[in-house]
Amino acid sequence: MSVAGMKPLLEMETVLIAELAKYGNSLKQKIDTIESFLSETRSKQAQWQKDREQYVSNPLNGFALIRRLHEDWSFMELFMKTPLGSSEQQTMNEVLEDAPTIDDMHDALTSMQRIQESYDLKASDMANGVLGGVQSQFQLNALDCWMIGSFWYAHNKYYQSSKWLEMAIEQFIITRDIEPYERIYDLNEALLYKNYARTLIKRGQSRTALNAIQKVADSNVDLWLLRRELEESDSVYDFESRYVKSPATIIEKGCRGQLPLNPKLKCHYQTSTNFFLKLAPFKVEMLSLDPYVAFYHDVIYDSEIAHFKALHPSSLRSADPFRQSGGNTDQTLKYAWVEDVNTLNVRIGDMTGLDVEHDTGLRVSNYGLGGHFGLKADNLPENEIEKALGDRLTTTTFFLTDVQQGGAIVIPHIPTSIFPKRGSSVVWHNLDNALNRQKGIEHVSCPHSINGYTDGPKCLKNPASNAITNEGKMLSNNV
Repeated sequence: MSVAGMKPLLEMETVLIAELAKYGNSLKQKIDTIESFLSETRSKQAQWQKDREQYVSNPLNGFALIRRLHEDWSFMELFMKTPLGSSEQQTMNEVLEDAPTIDDMHDALTSMQRIQESYDLKASDMANGVLGGVQSQFQLNALDCWMIGSFWYAHNKYYQSSKWLEMAIEQFIITRDIEPYERIYDLNEALLYKNYARTLIKRGQSRTALNAIQKVADSNVDLWLLRRELEESDSVYDFESRYVKSPATIIEKGCRGQLPLNPKLKCHYQTSTNFFLKLAPFKVEMLSLDPYVAFYHDVIYDSEIAHFKALHPSSLRSADPFRQSGGNTDQTLKYAWVEDVNTLNVRIGDMTGLDVEHDTGLRVSNYGLGGHFGLKADNLPENEIEKALGDRLTTTTFFLTDVQQGGAIVIPHIPTSIFPKRGSSVVWHNLDNALNRQKGIEHVSCPHSINGYTDGPKCLKNPASNAITNEGKMLSNNV
């Protein structure tokens, strides 16, 4: 789910909080009324408990007693039966019709898994709000950790599952009010320890599992039976072998910013494609010559960024994986097409030296929780290449937001990482000098751990008026 798509969820939760608060106030008012009624009737009870016969002998008391039992308690019974919160429940039901689905929940869990694996993060750090060494003010509670741990367990990743369930126990213990966990969510300490121990046993850490439940086993019959089972077992031990991480791949190193820069490549000012650039040249950082990849600094204005980011969430739609990425289905983002980008087109022409007459639209993409796309090239599938315009010649991507952590574009063949920077752009060639598909330009977008960004990728087609010089620069025939 994109950042733009998640913003309305905040308003949804605001409405739900307000309705639940109204329901709680109604319950409180009802409790206050009952307490007031009890106070009155108990005061009468205190009078007749001393001498019951003397109390009922008084006609005033006798009448009042009969009236209370006939009238007051009947009304109280009706008052107790009066349903509360029907309007609030109806509103909540209507709001929850648009709540995240089970598929959204699965995607969110998958995104958390992807973020943790891509950046080699510890469950303890993530649970306590530490991402990539940066402490945030947000933390995960016991329920969050419990669900992530259960997700890892379902995927047979018992090491990570045990770490998340361990954090669930820690967060549960420090929770001041555990009653909602037990009454509403049916989550209690015994269940947490039981699943934590089972996960450790799956890892071959039965001795550690026994030690974990030793002090709490007497409080729950299931834990007591599990402890006895482990104590009576002949194989209570911990394997000597520990969890061994696989070596980081090129893509993982790129996502983590661990790829070295090419010392042979330089930065320069670009002035050749437009006379105006003699006064205000582009600042260009070369990332690769073959395939051609260049990073442009400060090439899109704040006003343009604000315009693109102001797109209404309803205009965004999920990317069509096949048509947008040449067959790769591994991507999580939403996008919208913007047609009125003439000014930006002129700038792209100045950057690339290309004639952009046939390329009017710009795709504005919005990445959310763990947003990414898998390894792909931007070439069109063979059966979709338009004869009039040809294949996609170049890709120009504008970064509309800064990303605190994650979100790099990695081209593993070079290899290089391109980290988003607000107002900047990256350009690469999808075709070589012979207008064949460029080899080694396949790229991925790393998961976004903080600040899912918005970008504007634009793929320029290959009209006959465009050519490529041997120097690797895109030039128009009429330049």
